[in-house]
Amino acid sequence: MILEELDVNKNDLVSLKIEDISSSITANAYDAIILMDNNGEIVYWNKSASRIFGYSSKEVIGKDLHLLLAPRKYYEPFKRGFKYFSETGTGPAIANVLEFYAIKKDSTLFPIELSISSVNIHGRWYAIGIVRDITDRKEEEGALRLSEHKHKSLVGALTSYTYTVFVEKKRVVQTIHSPGCKVITGYSPDDYNQDYNLWYRMIHEEDRSSLLKHLSDILEGKNTSSIEHRIIHKDGRIRWVRNTPALHYNDQGTLTSYDGLIIDITEAKEAEEALRKYGKELELCVRQRTTELIDAKNYLESVLASIIDALFVADCRAVTKTVNDSACKLTGYTQTELIGLSLNTVLFCNKNSNFASITELIINENIINNQEGILIDKKGANIPVTISGSVMSLNSIEKPNIVFVVRDMSDRKIAEKKLYTSYQFQNALNRLLQVSINEKCLYEQLQEALDVIVSAPFMETIPKGIIFLIDENTNQLAIYVSKGISESIMDKCGFVPIGRCICGRAASSGEIEFASQIDERHEIQYDGIAPHGHYCVPIISMGKVLGVIALYIKENHPKDKREEEFLTAVSNTLATIIERKASEEERQKIQTKMLATSKMATLGEIATGIAHEINQPLTYISSVLQGLKRDIKYNTIDVDELKTEIDTSYEQVKRITNIIQHLRTFGRCDDIIMENANIATALENTLLLMGERIHLRNIKLIKNIQKDLPLINGSQTQLEQVFINIFQNSVDAFPDKTKDATIVVDISLNNKKDAIIIKLSDNGPGINSVYIDKIFEPFFTTKDVGKGTGLGLAIVYGIVTQHGGTIQCDSILNKGTTFTIVLPA
Repeated sequence: MILEELDVNKNDLVSLKIEDISSSITANAYDAIILMDNNGEIVYWNKSASRIFGYSSKEVIGKDLHLLLAPRKYYEPFKRGFKYFSETGTGPAIANVLEFYAIKKDSTLFPIELSISSVNIHGRWYAIGIVRDITDRKEEEGALRLSEHKHKSLVGALTSYTYTVFVEKKRVVQTIHSPGCKVITGYSPDDYNQDYNLWYRMIHEEDRSSLLKHLSDILEGKNTSSIEHRIIHKDGRIRWVRNTPALHYNDQGTLTSYDGLIIDITEAKEAEEALRKYGKELELCVRQRTTELIDAKNYLESVLASIIDALFVADCRAVTKTVNDSACKLTGYTQTELIGLSLNTVLFCNKNSNFASITELIINENIINNQEGILIDKKGANIPVTISGSVMSLNSIEKPNIVFVVRDMSDRKIAEKKLYTSYQFQNALNRLLQVSINEKCLYEQLQEALDVIVSAPFMETIPKGIIFLIDENTNQLAIYVSKGISESIMDKCGFVPIGRCICGRAASSGEIEFASQIDERHEIQYDGIAPHGHYCVPIISMGKVLGVIALYIKENHPKDKREEEFLTAVSNTLATIIERKASEEERQKIQTKMLATSKMATLGEIATGIAHEINQPLTYISSVLQGLKRDIKYNTIDVDELKTEIDTSYEQVKRITNIIQHLRTFGRCDDIIMENANIATALENTLLLMGERIHLRNIKLIKNIQKDLPLINGSQTQLEQVFINIFQNSVDAFPDKTKDATIVVDISLNNKKDAIIIKLSDNGPGINSVYIDKIFEPFFTTKDVGKGTGLGLAIVYGIVTQHGGTIQCDSILNKGTTFTIVLPA
């Protein structure tokens, strides 16, 4: 017993029973209970103190507490303060809850929470310390803060926008804002274009000087870090943003431009302020609560009140005999209501996944320690708790009592759920971002995205959903992809007018439409429709509705802000996917038109050569026919000679047919099909169209083609376009009657045998070095007006790039030009 260890006269005790209860409570308490005399030496040390610090009671009794358990830097301040306490029983630590670090037996530093009260026994002041190890709580708080930070960063990134600033001679000459600026600032890119100083006026007056200094440092190349400042939104609200620059320099190291990323961090700033206020309020509440506990009249009441966890003392039938204030707060019952209440009706322990009554557990195990369980409060709510308890014998006559320490785990469970949900939220968005950057078609991308959305574990959706896109012909929502949708729904909802039913309303309003059940807005119905609710989320890009995501949820599912945040992020991602695919299709159309235009221009330019190529065999056939006519007239036909001439004429007809057939093939504007293509064949087909023109210009053509070249994945006609355009440039570059004009074609496999190298060289006048970097730009040409479109080499560059290859031009004036093309084999 505690008082026996203190050598206190038992005649002065109120009763033996009270002392026994006190001893049992302190021995079984979850927190460490330490008693220190007015010399600073430990005189009582319970079991939890041994568990927390690692010392047995024999090792610490009579030792200087501060020297044994406190870090060295606290020792002198503790000794000075303790001198005042030993004389008065008061001090700055009394009636306060303190947090600092203590030392275990193995010299480990760990965080603790300490509440101290004082008691006067026979004229001497003793200090009672209640110590709690808060290592787990600190780790959980840190993990939660980290998770919240990651979540805020991700959501912020999805609602950011970029701008580009062009710089000349360290002065800003032009600024371009992306369309996302309207979401953050309320102003559109046109607003900034029309008002050059708008960006400065919208900066909060108190932040302008620091932002101008930051801009000056950027232009001087001194500072590329982020800056946080306030802006005044178009609607008058003050918003916090983070502005992150990325600088671009030319080859001379001169700053030419920089990109900026603007992220709205208002919510994070507000959360920081709210957390600071909450911390002060929490600190005040803790101080008030501690003051109430310290005011207890006697040692037993002081100990009970100092225990933060709920404490129950019950008899062997689990009928409550004593509780502390924390037990009342946790259960919602008053002390009077709890006394005499059976704990078996409110407290259950989860042992091996089965909930057992407290009496049953104690009978079977005699002691339990930190077992998870549930407590049913006065309102019937289930509260997650951990339970520690043991049997307490007052004396050999009376039946034993049971002492339980119950800790509320609600905050921890909530934190764990938030961590899990935040992880799932981020994981789902990461999967969607992966979908958005793959090279699949739009249908496959949206189908994969829908699978991710309906399978998000924190959404609690029915695994059914639809992604509608706006049909531009009918201006209705049309089902594009779906999952788990029956034929009845496909028939009814194949096309939904804008404004009709929940999906149509979302498209019309541009806002999320939520329905917890089938209501009057659910205008499209059918026989056998199952009860359900909806999230209908518009897919919007730059203020234009592109489509709607329709998700099925369980009936009476509550509206959830976090789910709406996730679906908004999903909508933004899908809008990006759709817009990017639309841009790719438009670019492909433009490229196809440019290719067709170039082909027609090329055919026009080589028409003379093709005509001469056809006229040669026609002239031979004509002469054969004239000779045959003469031989018939004079009856001088030589049958053997005639057979030879007919065979030769037939070969000439085949030659004409091949030229015309390939001319038709080359001139077609079919869709580009990537298949096995032969480089050597492409060259020979090119010479069917270009060979005679090269010959007519007295240009010598030399071909060095390696045998058995592998096939490549490409378009045969596009490769011919590459050869024709480069040959055409070489032919046009030679002045008339150039002596020894030569074009050389070298085609070979590289040493690694994973690429084919094509070199097209001529000994023409060459290209001025100032033009080399521009020759692949559309509409750039060095030819005279009317003699070139400027598209030839731009199309060559596009075709080579589309085939996964590279092209390089090397030229020396008056010596010649070489184009080197490398294509993957």
